[in-house]
Amino acid sequence: MITYQKSGPILQALLGVESGRSAFVDSRGRWRGGYVPAYLGAYPFYLVETAQDKHVVAVDEASAALQADAYIGQPLFTADDKPTPQLQKVIDFLGQVARNRALTDRACRSLDEAGILEPWPLELDIGNQPRRFSGLYRVSEKQLHGLEGAALQVLRDTGALASSKGIYYVRHPHRSRLYYKYRANPFWLNIESKPCHYA
Repeated sequence: MITYQKSGPILQALLGVESGRSAFVDSRGRWRGGYVPAYLGAYPFYLVETAQDKHVVAVDEASAALQADAYIGQPLFTADDKPTPQLQKVIDFLGQVARNRALTDRACRSLDEAGILEPWPLELDIGNQPRRFSGLYRVSEKQLHGLEGAALQVLRDTGALASSKGIYYVRHPHRSRLYYKYRANPFWLNIESKPCHYA
């Protein structure tokens, strides 16, 4: 699904219906989804944006991964204050995540500029109570199929055409693996977004 932020339209996934609670995180704070988002795969390291398109690598110093015995842990820097090979792998990975995010944002802007995004009046039955969600957008099949030549080429060149397939995917929950989880347990949502540019 797509939502509009100050920076423009962005691709997002709905992971829960209650404020402060995720259907993909258990009571001990562990991720339980089959797909692990890239930014979680790098934890306790993450990116902090210092300026437009400029990032630095930060670390959660409270992470249990950094509380191990100093004598058996892996050093992050060499004696001359350069990243160790292990840390450099993390830096390279997070750099790729940032580049992929930029590509995805660009694709979303192209979809918006093409005028093919429409409001998505999502309604879910949670515990026999209908819940409506606003501020969500999706690709309009009618508008997408009505595009011609030059407009389609722009979407193809920016990766938006491939992204639109992933956004279309969530319009048909019977094709989503999460749909079956939701049928078995309403705590799950029948929504699965597949941004094509993410690692």
